[in-house]
Amino acid sequence: MNKKIMIFVTAMVLVMAMATGATFAYLFASGNTITNTFKPTLIGAPTVAETKTDFTVTPGVAIDKDPTVKYTPDSASGTKIGTVVLYATLNLKGSTWSYASNKFTYTDASKNTLDFSINTTNWVYVGKNNSGLHVLAHVKVLSGSATSSALPVIANNKVNVSTGWTEDQLQTAFGASGVQIIVSSSVVQAKPTITGAANTAVSAANAKTLWNTFSTTANDIP
Repeated sequence: MNKKIMIFVTAMVLVMAMATGATFAYLFASGNTITNTFKPTLIGAPTVAETKTDFTVTPGVAIDKDPTVKYTPDSASGTKIGTVVLYATLNLKGSTWSYASNKFTYTDASKNTLDFSINTTNWVYVGKNNSGLHVLAHVKVLSGSATSSALPVIANNKVNVSTGWTEDQLQTAFGASGVQIIVSSSVVQAKPTITGAANTAVSAANAKTLWNTFSTTANDIP
């Protein structure tokens, strides 16, 4: 008798469990979707301008050469970069250029010279990089959202020519593939831990550190 009761009770429990299980259903509803949109902070671009690029070299007569570098923020709408450091680079063609005390001098085999100085109101000399370019940095950290003035690179906009040149010497120095002064520019996002806030004075050491942070090995300043 007990055995029958146990079998009956077990059967009822199974039936109840099945019945109970049959009452469960998974509830499901669709939620909304959020799409992420990422926009880069915008940095502008520098430009180099000059009144003319072709020059006649006359012994003893200074050459008027007025390259300027200007920073302009990105024109697209969006958040502009906070601060930037503006650089100018000088590619001096001709194998006998030298640098000392903010002055560059080309000297030919006969000791004739061509020289110019950096406009130190606007630029600090940073160094010569591994590609042979002389790197200058603007003396102040700039706002990334404001257009700078056109900043002259060469002091007094003059390149001085010594008096002793002969015609043959001029032809040798300034003929095809001869002496050239090529000015380029670049801009780098400032890092407050290196360069400070906008309008902070830029030192050669800090400008070098920042430059090497973003440059490739070939363009590093040793």
